[in-house]
Amino acid sequence: MKKLYGPSVQDINALAGKKKRRPRRKVHPEIERLLGNANMHYISQEYDEAINILQEIIRKVPDLSDPYKTLAVIYENMGNVKKSCEFHMMAAHMAPTDVAQWKRIADMSQELGLIKQAIYCMTKALQHEPKNFELVWERAALYMQTEEYQKVVESYSYILNFLPKDTEVAREMAKVYLYNLGKMDEGIQVLESVLETNKDLNISNLLVESYMSIGKFEQAIDVLNSASKDLPPNECPMDFTVNYGICKAYCGDLVAAEQQFDRLLNSSVADYADLFYQVAETYIAVGVPERALVVYQNLLSYSPYDIPAIWIKYAQCFLQVQNLESAAHHFTKAFDVSPDNPELCLALMDVYKNLEQPKHSVAIGNRYLTSLLQKDPAPEPDPRVIILKGMIEARLNDHKMMLEKVVPLFQQDLNRYATLGSLSLPSPKKFPEDENNMIISFSRKKKNDKNKTDENIGTQSAEKETVDQDSMEVDKEKEKEKDKEKEKEVKHRVISNEPTLLEIMGEEGYLFLIQELFQSLVINNRFRDASKILRQVSRCINFKTKQSEFKLLAADFLSHRGDFMMSKEKINHSFFFDSVRVLCLNHPHDIRVFNLFNTIMLKAKNYVAHKAFIFRLLNKNPTSLPLQTLAGHLYHFADNSRFALYNYFMAYRILPNHPLLSLCIGVCYLHLVSNRRVTERHRSVMHAFSFLDQYFQLRKETKEIEGLYNMARGFHQLNILFLAQPLYLSVLSHETTDHDDLLLKREAAFNLSLIYRASGSPHLA
Repeated sequence: MKKLYGPSVQDINALAGKKKRRPRRKVHPEIERLLGNANMHYISQEYDEAINILQEIIRKVPDLSDPYKTLAVIYENMGNVKKSCEFHMMAAHMAPTDVAQWKRIADMSQELGLIKQAIYCMTKALQHEPKNFELVWERAALYMQTEEYQKVVESYSYILNFLPKDTEVAREMAKVYLYNLGKMDEGIQVLESVLETNKDLNISNLLVESYMSIGKFEQAIDVLNSASKDLPPNECPMDFTVNYGICKAYCGDLVAAEQQFDRLLNSSVADYADLFYQVAETYIAVGVPERALVVYQNLLSYSPYDIPAIWIKYAQCFLQVQNLESAAHHFTKAFDVSPDNPELCLALMDVYKNLEQPKHSVAIGNRYLTSLLQKDPAPEPDPRVIILKGMIEARLNDHKMMLEKVVPLFQQDLNRYATLGSLSLPSPKKFPEDENNMIISFSRKKKNDKNKTDENIGTQSAEKETVDQDSMEVDKEKEKEKDKEKEKEVKHRVISNEPTLLEIMGEEGYLFLIQELFQSLVINNRFRDASKILRQVSRCINFKTKQSEFKLLAADFLSHRGDFMMSKEKINHSFFFDSVRVLCLNHPHDIRVFNLFNTIMLKAKNYVAHKAFIFRLLNKNPTSLPLQTLAGHLYHFADNSRFALYNYFMAYRILPNHPLLSLCIGVCYLHLVSNRRVTERHRSVMHAFSFLDQYFQLRKETKEIEGLYNMARGFHQLNILFLAQPLYLSVLSHETTDHDDLLLKREAAFNLSLIYRASGSPHLA
């Protein structure tokens, strides 16, 4: 037969390496007859009868695909697409090599919104048609919808392996890398590899934008030069020209940038509105807002861009050039359209505050709150608006908003700092006393309660009890260590996904808010609430850059309100010393810190407890002016005038023209004169009045009455009455309404009366 007719089809397929096709499955004649009847009913649109017959066939032969296909077609004609898709899926699994069936199911699945099922069907089809690149492209689009970006990249990479010059696929693959996966290097590498073989302007533009997005403007310029060198100057795309100018602007060459932008500025805004916007944004970014104003002005002449978003940008440019009136005008224009926009409300309130029009700021805040109340349901107002409105009203001596809204809001925010599973603040006993992290240690470490053995208990029981006690101490130490580890994790952990006030306002704004809260609470005599807030902030917040400023603020509050807290809350005197100790250690040359320390030390009335700390710190910082002065005060208070003079003179060498040091040295010499063991008494008197006179000359222009009184008091102490009497009279002759000066005049009058009585002139007294 072969000799007569030649090789058969099977022989040719065998020589070509093709597998022999599996023979079609033989169907029982009865089943074929039933299938024929079902098809006749289908053609006659007798769907119910056809469905019954097909279900009977499936019951008899469940692995036959034909009845499933027919049922799928019947249900599709009946309008039940979902059920039709289900039967198509069953039929496809009965005949998995039917690629057309899988494609059809994929299309139906997309119509039904079953994206995952559509991807599955396409994958099944690609197993039998691996080079169907159109199907791979469609599946990549579905992966984009499901946000499976890595699989999108794998699909595009598969196509590029067979079609390396397909620029469209390469461009889409690079976009996924750049915009979806955030892998800039990989995306740039794909674009560069394409440009090596194909000079495509779209690919070049995308590569330029990629370089610009990561700040590599010089590389972007190189790509632009390479892409446009073969183009005539007038045919260069406008976006190329603008991107070149933007890169030059960021590289600092504004002259070259403006030369590129001139072509755009001479063109119609309607044709290149988006490029106008990019140029304006570039001018703002490089710090040339006055030129951005011109571009925005051109952009606003085009009606589609005459919108609130551009008005806000325009107003921000006016803010940068310090034109607050124009900024307020355009912010107001945008705010009239969106009065419920918190960012816009804050910007406008801040502008009016800088214009010294606080009432307008308050009115803007009220409009914002009113616009929210008109909604159903009314949303929660932005806390920043409430805080700013409260602070502005407080400046107008209206503390109602501050006390009723801002203080509860601040305390509620502090309560969010908590351990897991609890919305309350951690117990103060759980926080370690750390001088580097907290200004105030509101809790004290408990002393170790070691049980003393009873003298009447025997030796064995005592030893057993000691062993038990030691094991208990070890367990306690382990628990403390665990608590400390938890506290480190909990310090900034918040029971909420919403940002805290500290995250919203930043450390500087948060510290300013605390200061304003203290001021309002103190003015309204709510010292207990102020101290509570101080306690909570010190427990829960650890400032990264503003910790020392917070400590100074806290110490200032304590020093001014310590008398109230000691009398009302019965806090130990050492509480105040601990509050500023860290400040003194970290800022040994800051006069403000030691003024606070000295104020607290005077309130505590326990100088001995602080003396050792001062002298230890002085040994480490011998050039510290406040420490030398404070050491002199401590020696002078202890009647050790010689050592006091030594420290005063050390401070005098650092700052010789300060009146306080001259006064301290003069007074110290006066006390030294009163000592009977002094050998050169007259010389000490001359030194005393030399420094008192220097003090008088330094204070003559600002506080002459004070200098006169102190000179008179010095002469009075040494009983040189003929010199003290005219000075007291000079003090009394000063006309003043200052409260402190009036007190000095009262003291001078009393001392002068003593002189007159001692001299036998009671009528003058």
